[in-house]
Amino acid sequence: MRDLRPNHTLVGLSVTYNKGGRDFEFRIFGTTKSRIQLSDLEDYTYENVQIRGNEAVYIGDDEKQQLIWIEMDSRGKALQYEIGTEGSDRDWVISIAESLL
Repeated sequence: MRDLRPNHTLVGLSVTYNKGGRDFEFRIFGTTKSRIQLSDLEDYTYENVQIRGNEAVYIGDDEKQQLIWIEMDSRGKALQYEIGTEGSDRDWVISIAESLL
């Protein structure tokens, strides 16, 4: 059991953007995980890629695309980043991630 009292600490965020007429969702949140677990669905393409010097996983099919990676912040806390979109392609999703500051 866990006490879920409000403590005014931001643990993550989700923002929807539009770039070039395409919508995508950007999520970032703290995590204690050091690896990403994927479902074994045959309909999706899985590809290991590098994003800003970090291991990442691209997951996609003809309809949905997602990119997930973990980076350490300046205090050594693991942050999980996710970009999700529909009707786009691998290269576009990766270009969004690479353009983040």
